[in-house]
Amino acid sequence: MIDTPRPYLSAFDTSIYDPSTGWYTLGEGELGGKANGLILLGQRLDQQSFESFQGPDRKNIRVAVPPALVVATGFFDLFLQQNHLDRQALEQMSD
Repeated sequence: MIDTPRPYLSAFDTSIYDPSTGWYTLGEGELGGKANGLILLGQRLDQQSFESFQGPDRKNIRVAVPPALVVATGFFDLFLQQNHLDRQALEQMSD
């Protein structure tokens, strides 16, 4: 698992949630590999200069990772348990 800095994330709170402003986590625990990868990519893109993307045929190019709500493993595990899906999920064949 990639150690993604948590300051890039905010805990989900319905009273302040704005889907256009960044990344939120739902629950405690680890983030999955896809979420970690997208967050890392977003951080790198925020630090990158895109002057090399500009040219006569490529004006106003913007590369970004959109805001998202990420379900952490603790919440996901609880969902599986409460819906009696944990055993079925473990018995399924791998991807």
